[in-house]
Amino acid sequence: MGEEGTLGYGELLARADLLADRLRTVLARGERDQIVGIVLPAGAEAVVAVLAVLRAGAAYLPLDPGHPPARLAALLGEASAAAVIVAPGLEPTIGDYDGPILRSDSASAETASTEVSSAETALTEISSAETSSSRTGSSSAGSGTSFAGSGGPQEVGPDDLAYVIYTSGSTGAPKGVMVTHGTLDRLTRSFADLHGFGPGQRLLMLPPLTFDASVGDLFPALTTGAAVVPHPEPARLDGAELVRFCREHGVTAVDTAASLWRRWVGDLAATDVPDDWPVRIMMIGGEEARAEDVRAWQRITAGRCDLYNHYGPTEATVCATVHRLGGGDDLGALWRVPIGTPLPHVTARVLDRHGGLAPVGVVGELHLGGDCLARGYLGRQDLTADRFVPDPYGPAGSRLYRTGDLARMRRDGSLEFCGRRDRQVKIRGHRVEPAEVEAAIAAHPGIADAAVIAKDDRLIAYLTLTPSTTPTSLTSATTPITPATAATPSTPGGVLEGLRRRLRGRLPGHLLPSQFIVVPAIPRTPHGKVDQAALPPPARRTGEHVPPVGAVETALAQVWARALRVPEVGRTDNFFELGGHSLLAASVVAQTRRVLGVEVPLRALLESADLSDLAALIEGHRVTEDDPDLAAEAALPADLVTLAQTREILATPATSPSAVLVTGATGFLGAHLVAQLAVRTEADILCLVRASDEREAAARVLDNLRSHGLEADPARIVGVPGDLAQERYGMTPDAFAALARRTGVICHNGGRVNFAESYARLRPVNVAGTLEAMRLAALGGARLHLVSTLGVFLGDAHRGRPVTELDPPDDPEGLGSGYDQSKWVADRLAREGRTAGLRVSVHRPARVSGDSRTGRGNAGDYFSRLLATCAALGVVPDLPFEEDLAPVDYVAAGIAHLALTSDADGEHHYFNGATISYAGIARAMGADLVPWGRWRSAVLEGGERLPLAPFAATLPEQTPRFERPLFDCGRTEKLLSAAGITCPPADTALLDRYLGHLGAGRE
Repeated sequence: MGEEGTLGYGELLARADLLADRLRTVLARGERDQIVGIVLPAGAEAVVAVLAVLRAGAAYLPLDPGHPPARLAALLGEASAAAVIVAPGLEPTIGDYDGPILRSDSASAETASTEVSSAETALTEISSAETSSSRTGSSSAGSGTSFAGSGGPQEVGPDDLAYVIYTSGSTGAPKGVMVTHGTLDRLTRSFADLHGFGPGQRLLMLPPLTFDASVGDLFPALTTGAAVVPHPEPARLDGAELVRFCREHGVTAVDTAASLWRRWVGDLAATDVPDDWPVRIMMIGGEEARAEDVRAWQRITAGRCDLYNHYGPTEATVCATVHRLGGGDDLGALWRVPIGTPLPHVTARVLDRHGGLAPVGVVGELHLGGDCLARGYLGRQDLTADRFVPDPYGPAGSRLYRTGDLARMRRDGSLEFCGRRDRQVKIRGHRVEPAEVEAAIAAHPGIADAAVIAKDDRLIAYLTLTPSTTPTSLTSATTPITPATAATPSTPGGVLEGLRRRLRGRLPGHLLPSQFIVVPAIPRTPHGKVDQAALPPPARRTGEHVPPVGAVETALAQVWARALRVPEVGRTDNFFELGGHSLLAASVVAQTRRVLGVEVPLRALLESADLSDLAALIEGHRVTEDDPDLAAEAALPADLVTLAQTREILATPATSPSAVLVTGATGFLGAHLVAQLAVRTEADILCLVRASDEREAAARVLDNLRSHGLEADPARIVGVPGDLAQERYGMTPDAFAALARRTGVICHNGGRVNFAESYARLRPVNVAGTLEAMRLAALGGARLHLVSTLGVFLGDAHRGRPVTELDPPDDPEGLGSGYDQSKWVADRLAREGRTAGLRVSVHRPARVSGDSRTGRGNAGDYFSRLLATCAALGVVPDLPFEEDLAPVDYVAAGIAHLALTSDADGEHHYFNGATISYAGIARAMGADLVPWGRWRSAVLEGGERLPLAPFAATLPEQTPRFERPLFDCGRTEKLLSAAGITCPPADTALLDRYLGHLGAGRE
């Protein structure tokens, strides 16, 4: 089914046989493994061509007609293609290929319709044994199969080639993966059985033929009598179009990339899908799937749609493992969806670096074997031997494919994906080897060296220029290429323009970098690898901004700015250079339709030189950092997973450890935590502090204690010089290991607190510092107590809902500040570390207020400044929510007690449920309660004299509204109450003590 109408099985076979007959006239009769290129857009003609090639006894090589002609000609030449099938008018797309060219002529449909016989059943003669065996239950793979056709039969066997698909190459050149009829047979049967394909089902096939995922759609559907429904422009499918298209065409199953599905989840979050939406199966793959997205999908579809998470490299014939989630399945504490269990014809082994079987829960490299493996790489015996290795645990002669993916076996027998060993990345569902892009860049005569990295689902290229094109200004600074420098071919800008043109002519769109940055030198490690940590972050554009002209350009600029999350878009800006890609393009097209009321073809957007060019078609830069991918940031590093799981921690550390390590000891909560630990244990208290030596570190801690009216035995305060933002806290490996051996408990309280800074600025301390604390715990077996924050629950998922200690903060969507985002990532990493084998507890305070006994607080924090400002003005804002105040002595005592209690692992929350209203605050200080606008004006007029002056610019015009979660800390309160630790209410008496310390109490 498609734009051309509905094509029945009989006509499909007849048309395929006509084309197969034409093919046989140019193929060498009796020769095995002949390859025929197919250069056709998605649709019925492409399916006809695939079947024609197979029925002629050849193997098909799908190529994208949108790719550069030079690339297509090179691939056809490398594959020694015996012929090429192209659509009328697309002959120029195959460049200088000089072999036989056959046009796929839809006019032959008329002739074919007269030859339809009793073939109006499921296809039973597509490839070798896959069809007959899937229908009869017996395999004929041991004998050859004849394809019928008027030109005579051509017999093929299970070891003959069925298709070749090229993937990105780590050596700089794409690799042709050769798949045989036998493995295609097994995949077809497994997929048909797994998904229940059959007559009456309609499958929306979005992967192009050049994606091997199309194989998992085409053959299982057509061998069981199902209908295949292609979409004319898959990239423009937003959520609304998906719902409309599937309803209109009665689609029951959808196969798509996880990245596109994730976009649909976001698009449909506010609308859900109608009750009569026919889709009952959603198949995703190509990238990691997050549990929060699955939960959202279950809600959007009201539990009526099963989700299948597919995993498998091309070398393992489309799909090797599957994890099925029913519409009503409970995901529990999962935050990423497993890649599942092997299909019946697949063997999956997780091996350690020595080739041994990794125990359950231990990370190793995933190896795939069984009847799923490709023959190897076309013309690359060396690479085939390197990646397809003998299976030491299988029958003689069996092989395994080294995927390069890290995985671990879960206790339930399913596999969990844990990252990549090599540099391979996924860009919008495409498997990309950065080395291939680097090789293409380095081939330009003006480029001396190049490094390509993936960031936020796009490629960033770092370049060094040859001496003849390197101006003095580039010898000591990082410089983004801008239009202002694009003068001649010998200037940096000219080199860039030439490079872009060259790459567009040689690489497909997903391999084109979205930004080029010139650096004096590519930083490399002593082993010669690119030191990605030393590369500068993608620079902002510094070229001149040219404002849009006219109503259409202005409207387009606003649409682009919203979609791309940039502050402004000019008329000379290019969509892709601003960070756009095909998935965003679909959203932009939909928004343009809503704003301007015109239907903009997706290709028009993709091919427009700049915004003014697109505006002209309709009428006849600064790039900011994208929102961080918090789920990706929270992926536990492989080395830490391995360290945690291989470290043999047999004994629980003693209840009274010899030493307790505290980070953040020079802060407000840190001072109270040190003081509480000092009275609850005889252990030494090691305090990690930025200092030149141990003496200075200890002195800083003791000075901080005194500043808060606290004390501790100086003999037990041990200063440890270190920096949270540095690897191993800036220590040598030996010193770090010695600290690990000495430490029994780690209270990781340190961090950078700034609600105005971005995630990127806070990450080195708040995230990387937590990872180092986890490494320290893994090395020595210490119990790790992470001081997080209840702010990790302030996203959309938990707003206004009950939250207990047993509810994991798995959804970061809607976290408004970089600080809360960084704490969420650290929180997630710590819990992942516990899953990997570390003993981890997470403590989450809300607002930590002053000491309940003395009233002494942190004078520099927002709430203290708010109270002091209200007292100075004599007015309090009338806000529609109440404030929680958890006194620092209560929070510190709770953390210290639980940290020294060996059986108190888990999550602990510190929220004072006895809150106080702003009316209560006004009564406590004898001030007037006034509307927000009046109070805000008074603060702004007060200027620098008021304590709240540093925050004045952030005060919104509208009255703030804060719908926090409904925190239930019953479990923590019960544990602490048993130890005599209780939280005083946030009442007038407590507030009086705070105001008294601030000198703002009632007269």
